Amino acid sequence: MTVLLRMTIKGLTRLSIFFCSLKAPSGSERPPYLNVHVELPLLETLRVNYHNGLIVQRLLSTWVLPSLKTLILDNPVIHAVLEDFWSMAGKALTRVEIGPGIQFRNHDYLSFCIKNCPVLEDLGFYVWALQNPRRRRGHPTLQRVRIHLGQWAEYDLMDDSLLDTLLHDHLVKFNHSGMQSLTTFDIRGSEHLGVYTGGFDWGGIEKQIVAEGREIVLHR
Repeated sequence: MTVLLRMTIKGLTRLSIFFCSLKAPSGSERPPYLNVHVELPLLETLRVNYHNGLIVQRLLSTWVLPSLKTLILDNPVIHAVLEDFWSMAGKALTRVEIGPGIQFRNHDYLSFCIKNCPVLEDLGFYVWALQNPRRRRGHPTLQRVRIHLGQWAEYDLMDDSLLDTLLHDHLVKFNHSGMQSLTTFDIRGSEHLGVYTGGFDWGGIEKQIVAEGREIVLHR
C-alpha cells in the first residue's frame, strides 16, 4: 500500500528547481519522491530548469501552490504532458517567462500559455526560440508582452530573414482588439533590432501598434 506523506513548508516565497535528473527505481513501484504531498502556502515565484519534464510535472502535480503568481520556465515540458502542466500551473499565474531553449520551437507553447493562464498580466519570451502562435487568440488581462531579441546567434540556426519574419508575425498575432488589456510591447535587447527589421516595414508595424492604443518600449 502506498503511503502519501504530507509536508508543509512555510515562509518560502521563491523556489528554483535546477537540473532534475531523478530516476524511478526498477520495477513498477511508485518512486518514493512522488509519495510526498508538498504544500507551499506562501510560494509566489517558481523557476524550473530541468532535464526530465515528466518527472517535474509529476512532482508538481502533488504540490499545493495557492500563492503562485510567477513561473519562469527555462526548459520545455515534454509535449505529452504540456496541456496538463499548463492547466495545473496556470490558473493563478500573473507573470510567465519562457526561456531561450530552442526546444520550445517544437510545439506551440505560447498558445497553450495564453489559453491556460486566464489572469496573466505579463508574458516574456525569446522571439527566435518559440513558434508564432498558430492563430490569434484573445486574452482579457494580458497587459505587457516582453520580447527578447538577444542570444540567438549562439545557436546559428536561422538566417536574418527568418528572424525578421518571426518578430513581425509575433507582433501581429498579439496586436489585435482581442487582447483587451494589452498596452505595451517591451523589446529587450534592442541593440539587435537592426537584424530583425531589415526584411519588413518596421515603421508600418509600429503604426499598427500605435493605432491599437499601444506602445513599443525599447531596452538594450
